[in-house]
Amino acid sequence: MTYFQQMRKGSSTPNPATWIVWFSVTVINAFTYTFIVGDIYKAMIAIVTSFLIGAVMLYAFVKGKFGKLGTLEKLVLLATVIIGIFWQTSGQIEIVHLLLQIILLISYVPTIVGLLKGRLKEKHLPWTIVVVAYSFQIAALLVVWNGNWVSLAYPFLNGIIGNGSVAILAIYLSKNTNPIRRGK
Repeated sequence: MTYFQQMRKGSSTPNPATWIVWFSVTVINAFTYTFIVGDIYKAMIAIVTSFLIGAVMLYAFVKGKFGKLGTLEKLVLLATVIIGIFWQTSGQIEIVHLLLQIILLISYVPTIVGLLKGRLKEKHLPWTIVVVAYSFQIAALLVVWNGNWVSLAYPFLNGIIGNGSVAILAIYLSKNTNPIRRGK
């Protein structure tokens, strides 16, 4: 809800490639992650995330709240399509799952670049909340640890590193009026 309010008020401008990639990858990721952790309840964060990202993406598209699509964003989208094809043809679910985590991590780059160049706006609160949620996911996996390191890739890379990077940058930019934006 926090992110929806920020988009409505204009204090957040979602990057189209990031959100489109997140939606397409998180839908695939929900399937692979359920397989990796072996329990739909453990995978619920991935399943719910794909629905929420879809809702944000649809709202931003309908309301015209997306930023502009650049070259980097197009490359990220192309890589997502390639991973999707590999998923459909390989049968290598753990490799596909790990590749999805790399794509998810890379998909944060357009948002980070957009923030640094001043093309996008973000507030840290929704990003921080997501980091906390993924921290709980990691804790839950460790409590019932089965030795499967692949199960930690999604919450750590996407949840902590990716979302945490945007949260930290949003905090930094909110406190600095003349940061590294626009090449300065």
